[in-house]
Amino acid sequence: MNLAEAAEFAFQNNSGDLPPLTIQFEDLALDEALPLLMGDLSYQTEWVSDPQTRRHRLTSLVVGEQTAKTDSALRKDAESARDEVARIPYEEEVQVRAAVAEAIEQRSTSEWPSLGADELLRRAADSDPEVRLRAAIELEPEEEGLDRLIDLLANDPDPRVRAAATASLENSDSFGAVEALLAALRDPNPEVVVEVIDSLEFAGDASSIRHLEPLLAHEDSRVREAASEAIDFLED
Repeated sequence: MNLAEAAEFAFQNNSGDLPPLTIQFEDLALDEALPLLMGDLSYQTEWVSDPQTRRHRLTSLVVGEQTAKTDSALRKDAESARDEVARIPYEEEVQVRAAVAEAIEQRSTSEWPSLGADELLRRAADSDPEVRLRAAIELEPEEEGLDRLIDLLANDPDPRVRAAATASLENSDSFGAVEALLAALRDPNPEVVVEVIDSLEFAGDASSIRHLEPLLAHEDSRVREAASEAIDFLED
């Protein structure tokens, strides 16, 4: 499969002879292109987050039903890819959504809502993730605030900050905010992904359904459940 060689991911075919698959896309991420390329074929993917590029990379694609024991070469490639990526500290330790909910609850009892936009933007770049989290909750998703929230969602190393940015971006009517939320469905932290799904559901845009459907096969049950509920809501 030429795509596997070009994108450097492990490929395994469990469905017998594959028909030629040829399609051309422009400005479409790999995770968005795969469902269109695969069509009705059953497939499973594995992704890793690269903190150096701050993007997500496909490490393996299995077409057809997953076998009980994955091909050793595929497994070795996937494990090697994971070993190359340094796990961000506290990704699995922090209760991400709880931290965001607490910050929202504290809004009325703090001086943060009275801060000006310039000060909030300054604090959104603070070295302390707790400060960035609070700033992300208070920033209005417009003009420079929108740009900063999009950047925090895509690039901040703390999942709590990314989730907080998601909660603010759901209040924006900007197409850029929606694009940022859709891209964040690939976030490596399941709680951030659930927050993103909730925000897309809140936005009420039925075009998000096709981006949510691949998450019905997500490895994390919280993500699968949130995606299912969002799709049901958006289809009504």
